[in-house]
Amino acid sequence: MTKLLPGKIANSISRLQNTTLTEISNISVHPIEEYKRYIYKDNISTQCVNILSLRAAELLGKYKHSNPKIQDFIRDMLADLSTPLDKTVAQLAGCLPYGFSVAEMEFVNYKRRLILKSVDVLKRDSCSFRGRLGRIEEVIYMDNNKKYIPYWKCIHVFNSYADEDDPFGKPLAAIALPFIKSKMVTLQDLLVGIGTYSTGIPVFKLNPGKVKLYDESGYPRTKNGREITVDTGQAVVEQMQNLAVNKFLLLGKDDELQNFQVNDGSQLFQTALQYYDSAILMSFGIPRLLLENPAAMPDRGVATAITKQTNILDSNISTVVETIQRQLIHKAIKPILIENFQEEKDFGNFDVDRKADPQVEIQVFANMMTAISMGVLNPQDGRVATRINQILGLPSLTQEEKDKAIKEQLRIQQMQMEAQQPQDPNAEYP
Repeated sequence: MTKLLPGKIANSISRLQNTTLTEISNISVHPIEEYKRYIYKDNISTQCVNILSLRAAELLGKYKHSNPKIQDFIRDMLADLSTPLDKTVAQLAGCLPYGFSVAEMEFVNYKRRLILKSVDVLKRDSCSFRGRLGRIEEVIYMDNNKKYIPYWKCIHVFNSYADEDDPFGKPLAAIALPFIKSKMVTLQDLLVGIGTYSTGIPVFKLNPGKVKLYDESGYPRTKNGREITVDTGQAVVEQMQNLAVNKFLLLGKDDELQNFQVNDGSQLFQTALQYYDSAILMSFGIPRLLLENPAAMPDRGVATAITKQTNILDSNISTVVETIQRQLIHKAIKPILIENFQEEKDFGNFDVDRKADPQVEIQVFANMMTAISMGVLNPQDGRVATRINQILGLPSLTQEEKDKAIKEQLRIQQMQMEAQQPQDPNAEYP
């Protein structure tokens, strides 16, 4: 039988293989500030970053513990953090577009109890790591001078591929950046094209000869007391150059002006911009339906499609959120429970109330509308109306309104039954 060896042999982080403390820094191709600068110039990219952060905050859930006293204590503590926890989670989820995020936790003694006072997200450009034997031991933070923060006091999340272990992660913005830059160039070309070709190209048919030049007031221009005359072609060129200022164009009585319409390529520009937008969404892992206009696609089963695509999005975000939950419990809540309650087994967990999730509500609403259209549910049923009102945020029906709805339902049923009864062909009609 093979003898089992305690411990591990391989290093967790390949860049920290030495037995002495080693500092490692971010080796991303582009600095984080460059990613931010381009992202916030593009509306699609900005929305992608916001969706990732806000959805992560929604998925955090509430802390739960089998002991109600402990549960209330931890919930109150998290609610009293100097920065709201959902905002902190949203900021930490910035590890997806920018590669990694680090937050420092501050513990204090309050009324003879250990509590978590704050969880402050650090500036990424100022962070590096130090460690040995494959493990991080300290976060190095550059703020006027180097500060060494113990790793156990930090929440650290990073976006990585399946075969990567870089603590600085792999920023999704690095994938999107080429498409963002290309989109900006295309938009600039589109603006130039609009200005150049929207009114067509002027074509002049001129009679040869000399003409006078006129000033802004319409008087002949002079030089040394003599009126200036030039060739008709040169005169038109000068007038076209000053057209924005002079606001008029003088031609001879036999001269002609026509606009030659040129294809401005707007359709090609539109196709290119749509491609770039789709590529940017795919780079950030955002389903396209989340940013499309539902009114433009009524035949797709919009609510169901959006919900399915949101589930795909959640699968991309859930790893980050679960890492945050796990580190909050083991690095913050666990020592607090041991210190204050001598609890050493059950440290609780974070649980998401899926019933309160707006995406789940959308799916329920879509299913109800489908059931009503198929006749499975009766829209006049008070229970159905109440549930729809709850989803839409409308006030519940009063008892009087419910009774009125029931009477109306009975009246309609009576009319339907009378209409289905066979009529006497010999009956006289007034």
